[in-house]
Amino acid sequence: METWADYTGCLVSAAPGVELSATAVIGPFWNVVCGPLVGGLPRPSFLPVGWDSSLCLLDAEWQASFPEETGTVYDSLAVVGATGAVGRIVLSLLAERDFPFQKIKFLASQRSVGKPIMFRGKSYEVELLCPAAFDDVDLAISSTPDDVAREFIPEAVKRSTVVVDESGAWRMDDSVPLVVPEVNPDAINLQQGIIASPNCSTTQMVVAMKPLHDAGRIRRVVVSTYQTTSGAGVAGQEDLVEGVRASLAGKTHAYTAFAHPIAFNVIPQIGGPKHEQYTSEEMKMVWETHKIFADDTIRVCPTCVRVPVTNCHS
Repeated sequence: METWADYTGCLVSAAPGVELSATAVIGPFWNVVCGPLVGGLPRPSFLPVGWDSSLCLLDAEWQASFPEETGTVYDSLAVVGATGAVGRIVLSLLAERDFPFQKIKFLASQRSVGKPIMFRGKSYEVELLCPAAFDDVDLAISSTPDDVAREFIPEAVKRSTVVVDESGAWRMDDSVPLVVPEVNPDAINLQQGIIASPNCSTTQMVVAMKPLHDAGRIRRVVVSTYQTTSGAGVAGQEDLVEGVRASLAGKTHAYTAFAHPIAFNVIPQIGGPKHEQYTSEEMKMVWETHKIFADDTIRVCPTCVRVPVTNCHS
């Protein structure tokens, strides 16, 4: 007889006789960037220099074990896709955590070149994303469409830049570790210049799964995600705002990010058809979970739904 428990929206089953209990609930958006990469190498305590414990509900003794350290780890930092929806959040978090660096640059496509970006009270101009832009960069935090990541990240690696990539381009590449610091920090030792960050919903799920999987191997997960329009980038946000305005005014809106109206609506499909009637978004949760836990026997049954909310997936 399986034991079931519901943690952060994930219905999890464990082997018979295993008591399900969550020893930690950690739910920050900040993923790999605030993980072991900050210290260059994984820390025995899982968490990095400068970790903000206010984001976590942790065992007090575990928190007390984190050493207090400061200092500059990377001399030169680049934020790739700085003007996009995720890029803006990255900037906010870098500032909030007083991320150490000596030099920083902000890279984007040609249409954003020259635009001003305010960061820590100083104005910077967006520079063109091109191979030469990585010549003097130690660490790049990248959030771009998959095709852009496939084109430019290898160029960065050739120039000895370590790239934390938020896109889906490299997640399932056998030579690239897929890292969630609270779950598999040691995987960062396998990096050859690229460290992939999982799909947003996968990240939330595997953090909830980790203590349960350690206590007794998880065999099956039934999970439903309710994903906001921020997951579709700036265009998705604009579709929601303008769609709501049009609807309230009795008008129509020409949606660009969604195939169906999102204003006052729920769309039970994210991504295209992929495998046995699951969508691409749903299969990401299956395959990425297998890779992160190095266990492809875990059965994952996901349902991904788009909801008319601006931020914060459930």
